Amino acid sequence: MNNNLCTPCFVLNKQGLDDSINRLNYAISSYWPNTIIGYSYKTNSLLWLVSYLKSKSIYAEVVSDDELSLARHIGYDYNQIVFNGPKKSKQKFIEAVNSDSIVNIDSYNELEYLSEVKSGAKVGVRVNFSTEDYIPDEVQDNVNGGRFGFSYENGDLELVLKKINFLGIKVSGLHLHISSKTRSINVYSTILKNFVCLVEEMNLNLEYVDIGGGFFSGVPGKPDFCDYFKTINEILNSSEKTKGLKLIIEPGISLIGSNIDYYTRVNFVRKNTKTSFVFVDGSRTHVDPLFHRSSYLYEVISDNEVIEEKNLICGYTCMENDKLFEINQKLSQGDIIVLKKVGAYSITFGSNFIEFMPKCYLNDNGSLSLIRDKWNVFDIISKQVIYKE
Repeated sequence: MNNNLCTPCFVLNKQGLDDSINRLNYAISSYWPNTIIGYSYKTNSLLWLVSYLKSKSIYAEVVSDDELSLARHIGYDYNQIVFNGPKKSKQKFIEAVNSDSIVNIDSYNELEYLSEVKSGAKVGVRVNFSTEDYIPDEVQDNVNGGRFGFSYENGDLELVLKKINFLGIKVSGLHLHISSKTRSINVYSTILKNFVCLVEEMNLNLEYVDIGGGFFSGVPGKPDFCDYFKTINEILNSSEKTKGLKLIIEPGISLIGSNIDYYTRVNFVRKNTKTSFVFVDGSRTHVDPLFHRSSYLYEVISDNEVIEEKNLICGYTCMENDKLFEINQKLSQGDIIVLKKVGAYSITFGSNFIEFMPKCYLNDNGSLSLIRDKWNVFDIISKQVIYKE
């Protein structure tokens, strides 16, 4: 299989994806059957992937007009779409609410749009808890707090709920997702306990609670889906107000992160007085676009005898910091390096920097098929205007 690949490229492992879906569905059926899975388009919006997930009865979770249009293009009904995020246009917001999408409000602009939606419409509201006060070492910004949702602690949330009710719109659910550093069960336990207290305090009658995504999946030594859902079950069942609520989850990384690998070939090796550099035909910009990773899971495919030699793997770009990792193995032209578990955010953050976006393949039990071709100059110029004298 490997020698048939046109590198650099991404390879989606269908069997691994199916296993992730099956394990998630098992946890749902075991602990909270009244659950909607809304796949996070921002994590990876490959057309084959999102259309395949649709065939598995998984909803689309979108955070922009463009993502909403993509979901509609591949056949999603509005009532199978969860529409989140602070940047919904007025037109798409009203369209989605009037068409019975699950829409979670996350800006004051959207409150103004509500005056133009149909009578009897329903919306959800994103909540901002000061989670950093409870678990400061587990949230991404424990200094400034989260920037999404309406603050419960400063009273904004209560005012927003009152305004929505005044307009005759039903608040059908609350959206609780936070950006955590740890993805621990404690993160979900904390936000759900706060949610239960909030529902009881404000005497809310809701249809759903949306806890977002960010789960571990299949990582040795880390929680798996059943661990999360067992905790969800215990907390939501602790109150008569939250028993039986519909649960919405928005997995992205837990479904696709570990099921896409990146293949790149060695072009040449060059040394200076300090370092041996291995230049590959791929780039760190493809797999770590924000340049924050410090290590990679990888495999070397080579017909050569394994010989110890310190090398620094470098990408094809003209940036000095396009360096991936050090390897203690001699490499030669044509050897392949496979970077494992790079499916989350890598492709959606992809750009046409220096080279156009690479091919993507599907690996279905060893059988390869192309699911996205490499972009070419015609893909680029078709959307632009050329200067003419």
